[in-house]
Amino acid sequence: MSENKNGAKNLLDWLGGVAAFLTVAVYAVLLIHANWAFLPETLFNILVVCKTWAPLVVVALVGLEFTRGKGLITKLLFYALLAAVVVNMFFPDTWNEFVGVINGN
Repeated sequence: MSENKNGAKNLLDWLGGVAAFLTVAVYAVLLIHANWAFLPETLFNILVVCKTWAPLVVVALVGLEFTRGKGLITKLLFYALLAAVVVNMFFPDTWNEFVGVINGN
C-alpha cells in the first residue's frame, strides 16, 4: 500500500516538475519574442494562453502532491479554493456579481 502512495506522490512530483519547467520555458520564449519577433502568430497566441494557465497547473499539481497525505478538511479547503480560482479565471465578472449579491446591490 505504501508503495502505491509513493508511486502517486512520485508521479505528481514528476508532473509538477515538468509543468514548472515548461512554464518557465514558455515565459522565456515569450520574453525573447518580445525583443525579436520570430514566432508565427498562431504559436504566439497558444503560448499566451499557456502563459495564463500554466502557473495554475503548477500550483494545482503541487497542491495535489501536498494534500496527498493530509486530512479531509485540508483537502476540501484546497479543492474549494482551487475551484474558486478556476471559476474566477473562466468568468472574471463572477466575483463582482457575488459581492453584489452579498452587499444587496
